[in-house]
Amino acid sequence: MSASRVGPAPHPQAKAVIAPPSGDDLVQALSGLAKDLRHDSETTRLARAQSQVEALHYAAHLAAARGDMSAIKALSAEALRVGRELSAAGLPAEQVAPILEQARRVGGDTPPPEDTA
Repeated sequence: MSASRVGPAPHPQAKAVIAPPSGDDLVQALSGLAKDLRHDSETTRLARAQSQVEALHYAAHLAAARGDMSAIKALSAEALRVGRELSAAGLPAEQVAPILEQARRVGGDTPPPEDTA
């Protein structure tokens, strides 16, 4: 085998020159990312609060079944604290309202223990 080339020499490929993004483009991109991050943070905070209130609600029902009114009061206070903290965070009211309402019900809709005497 010989080292000679058969056919014409290949044409050099033209390389595309990519211009760096302008300052305005970078500002818009970063602004969009910041908005997405805020939305994700709000969604995470809402989901965490919802989960906490649901767990407190369940625990209050268990305490009611045991007849432990002091535990129900403590759980109710904690649920209201979670709700107030969420309200104070400046999140949209229409998203906070259902969680706050559920927090208010933690101690309110657990039936008092029945007297067996």
